[in-house]
Amino acid sequence: MSESPSNPAYGATRRRRATVSFAELERAATALLRSGLKPGIDSLRQALGGGSPQTIQALLSRYWRELGERIDGPAPALQRMPSDVADLADELWRRALALAAEASTQDDNAAKERLEQLQRDHDLRSHALALREREMATLLESRERTVRELESHLRTTMSLLSSGQATIRALEVRITAADAQAEEYRQRLAAVVARAGAHLRASKSREPRQVSAAKPRAPAPKGS
Repeated sequence: MSESPSNPAYGATRRRRATVSFAELERAATALLRSGLKPGIDSLRQALGGGSPQTIQALLSRYWRELGERIDGPAPALQRMPSDVADLADELWRRALALAAEASTQDDNAAKERLEQLQRDHDLRSHALALREREMATLLESRERTVRELESHLRTTMSLLSSGQATIRALEVRITAADAQAEEYRQRLAAVVARAGAHLRASKSREPRQVSAAKPRAPAPKGS
């Protein structure tokens, strides 16, 4: 039994476009200009068979810049060319210059719009942040006021509690003194009652002897 071939790893069979060079982009862009088309990211990727949009954008910016520099330089070689070729080259350079200026204007407008959008976003965030700061300041002020009121209520309550405790201690002292005074009065009253009882008992014990002493004797019988 023969072994089945192992399946290739994911992405191993995918064909990737090699990194685009500036020379390749320059040839593709010049070809598009000669055909009357403006080189762009999509058209260049199609002409090159792929490529990273970011890489093509950077190379295209370099292409426009160097093209403008070449146009601004001297052109003695054009004088040595045949007239029809020189006219075609001159027309090509003029068209490229116009397209470069247009692309530069579009880039400037896009950058300006982006900057304005960023400014609007910044203003919106700043406004939202200011509102949030005012809200937090109001909330903080309200909480600080509540804390001050609670502290005032606590001091008043502590003062009342201290005053109440002092009053309770004073009442306890007065109650203790009243209890002691009442005990003294009870003892004195008990002593008075005891003396009165003794005096009353003594008086009752003397009363029969006094009665018997005061009773007259009976007269003696006659003829005795």
